[in-house]
Amino acid sequence: MNETVTRIIAQIFSGIAYGSIYGLFALSIVFLYRANRLFNLAATELATFFTICMFLLLKHMSYLPAFLITVVLAFFGGIFLHFGLMRIVTERKNVLHSNETVITIGIFTILNSFSSLLSEEPERFPTPFAQSLVEIWGVNVPFHSFVILGFAILIVLILFIFLRFTKMGLIIEATAENIVGARLRGIKTSNVLAIAWGMTTAVSVVAGILIAPVLFVSPFMLTQVFAYALIAVVIGGLESPFGAVVGGILVGVVENLSTNIGFIGSELKFISVFVLLLVVLIVKPRGLWGREEHRRV
Repeated sequence: MNETVTRIIAQIFSGIAYGSIYGLFALSIVFLYRANRLFNLAATELATFFTICMFLLLKHMSYLPAFLITVVLAFFGGIFLHFGLMRIVTERKNVLHSNETVITIGIFTILNSFSSLLSEEPERFPTPFAQSLVEIWGVNVPFHSFVILGFAILIVLILFIFLRFTKMGLIIEATAENIVGARLRGIKTSNVLAIAWGMTTAVSVVAGILIAPVLFVSPFMLTQVFAYALIAVVIGGLESPFGAVVGGILVGVVENLSTNIGFIGSELKFISVFVLLLVVLIVKPRGLWGREEHRRV
């Protein structure tokens, strides 16, 4: 196989793998937005904080216990943020959704400060998986890319099954469709939103842990990932979980392929992603799977 073609195929596969991480972050943002019209700008910083916490736990225990403890702490941490902070604001009369979004910026800033205290110097995040290459159709692909893609697919499948075939999942979907109607039916929407906060935080943290071995552990390790996740949300459509995942994969593939273009390279690859965003918004202003809003006059 031609060397250029081989390199492009490898870049596409890596783009799909890392794009699935962007998709998971985008999915967590979209999921919470659907549930409460809240644009959570602290998603990646929550992931950074808990990933650093896991990094510290790994100095005292093996990978699996540290992973499970971190994900459980992240889930309950998300619930705590809802009951301890967000509910105080969201349940007041005449609250603006923009105010809630600003609060998530505050959460972002506070968590970044704590992350800076816990991780002063960039360090390599350990992984239990082999750091080897796997040959597929003559193309060498890092084994960690398979790990990332496999976990991402598993998480999406678990979320799909949970939302479609469990009572709590159906309640969350009903709340997402019409929170006022859900309240009138006797659903305790505050508890539902707390579960949504816990789930989205846990998903973000798993995504952060998966991509951490590729990066150095630091308070700003997911800054660029955050930008890509936001672009994936807009590309896919703000209310489409499927669009969020596909948008993330598109961003990952375009980002990786652009490194093969001589005048762009790895230094300017963000430009290609931004061009993708502009093209999508020109063709589909609400995103590829965005829904039109119909308001009564």
